[in-house]
Amino acid sequence: MSWVTLHTTQSIRSKGPDRKTSTTLTPSKGTAGPILSSVVDVEYIPLAVDLCNWVAEQTSSCIEIDQFIACLQDGIVLCRLINIMNRLKCEQSGEPFKLVHFRENIGNSVFFARINIETFVRWSKGFGVSDNDTCTVSDLVDLKDVMQAINNVFSVGRKCAEMGLPHPKSVALEMEHGMRYNEIVGLFDPARTSLSLEERAARDGLIHLINYRGLGALRSDATLTEQLGNWKKRLSGKWAGTEIPEPVPEPLPTPPPPPPPEIMEAKMGPWDGDEIIHLIEQYRDQINQFGD
Repeated sequence: MSWVTLHTTQSIRSKGPDRKTSTTLTPSKGTAGPILSSVVDVEYIPLAVDLCNWVAEQTSSCIEIDQFIACLQDGIVLCRLINIMNRLKCEQSGEPFKLVHFRENIGNSVFFARINIETFVRWSKGFGVSDNDTCTVSDLVDLKDVMQAINNVFSVGRKCAEMGLPHPKSVALEMEHGMRYNEIVGLFDPARTSLSLEERAARDGLIHLINYRGLGALRSDATLTEQLGNWKKRLSGKWAGTEIPEPVPEPLPTPPPPPPPEIMEAKMGPWDGDEIIHLIEQYRDQINQFGD
């Protein structure tokens, strides 16, 4: 069982009436989950990173991107997403909002994790996601099919776009160019030697999204499969969402200014005869030392 438990840390940052706190989601110490780039095909790493940012932004969470799958495995953040989207949908339609109840503090209970994930899957179907695009509880909790779990979240994002709700930038990319993500990814195949203007625009759009999400700039002739090593490095320690700011240290007290130096006044005269004779002798000695 590779499922991990989570702990949450509440911050004071306000995010509006339905997003009162920002929550940091990370696996518990010693139970780090699967690294994103290890369980997601390289062509779909940009998609997963974009979905991670979208989920974090909508739920006012701060998620370590490398641990995105681990942070989905107990279903908590997904169930929060349910209530956020349900409320936004009801505000549009004027229908009464009904809160979906789920378990927030589940400790290391796999049983409640499965219930949360089942709640999300059932809600996805009621939200309009087809059976072919939803995952099973085991796909996520037991990591049987991580790509299908990612597809479930992505399909929810597509439905949000259809309803005029906040949606992932990857979905906006699909809508702008009338192409599915799978099709856009295929444009990076080296065998595709000739692309139409619209295909080039779609490929450039994904290149822009990749760069926007912090994965770096790509050449127009680059392939996605050769980016794995670079993306692994870039994702290490990277977070999505609203990070809890570090406390600002108080300024150190200003030390008192040092006392002014004692000013020694040089004697400018009048000079007596002995002093003048002494100065002339010193001057002669210096001349004799340096020669004529």
